[in-house]
Amino acid sequence: MIALLVIKTNQIEKQKTFYEALDLVFQKEKHGKGPTHYSTILKNQNIVFEIYPLPKSQTEPDVTTRLGFRVDDLEKTLETILQIRGELKNEIKKTDFGTLAVVKDFDGRSIEIYQN
Repeated sequence: MIALLVIKTNQIEKQKTFYEALDLVFQKEKHGKGPTHYSTILKNQNIVFEIYPLPKSQTEPDVTTRLGFRVDDLEKTLETILQIRGELKNEIKKTDFGTLAVVKDFDGRSIEIYQN
């Protein structure tokens, strides 16, 4: 079982806002001499999800990771994300895995959002 998932970005505040639209509530943290970052525990999952700044040796975030989240109100969540991203529309699709929309976070990662 997954216990920790960390994304690294050079747009930490924007990413926090994006993921908050998925009903995530973050706490600002700093451990010892480590960087300030945001952390949340995914609902009913005991999985820690964190947003960290990129290390100084890295200039671009990894955007190949694809994440998926379930939400109670897909249409409302999608509308909020589109407003945050400054986009006009996105398509909701029915698939064998459920009703979903695929959006990009501020770094360009594909994020699947499923209706509960």
